[in-house]
Amino acid sequence: MMDSRALMYSGYGDTLNYGFADLAGAAEAYRKALRYQPGEKMLTFQYVEALYEQSCFREGLAAMEDLWRRTPHDLDVLIILAHLYWCENEGAVALKHAFECIHRCEQSDYRLNTWIRDPDYYLSARSLIEEILIAGEDIGSGFVVN
Repeated sequence: MMDSRALMYSGYGDTLNYGFADLAGAAEAYRKALRYQPGEKMLTFQYVEALYEQSCFREGLAAMEDLWRRTPHDLDVLIILAHLYWCENEGAVALKHAFECIHRCEQSDYRLNTWIRDPDYYLSARSLIEEILIAGEDIGSGFVVN
């Protein structure tokens, strides 16, 4: 099996850390690496980041949806999906994922008789929800949330 890190750091993959020199090359390097390690979380995130910086949201969504099928309880994947759907002007789907993220990060600990909330995911999802709802108000009746 080929070590995907060799592809990542072969001149393109680490582009995101060093000034966005060749985003298309970085995306291609990550795409190749993911062929050898499909579903690898950090590779997928870096791939999607390279795509995001090029406004290739649909391709990023496809990669994240694949990762979501592999890891359906991962809140990182869920909140990234919400943001990507919002970038694709799919407010209803973005809201669905953002609300699901809030729901999943709020869990009751019956032993402590309290609600446990992961503040980073909660705040990120809540901020996205507010952004979507404010945009809906600005657009007026043209904004439809299913």
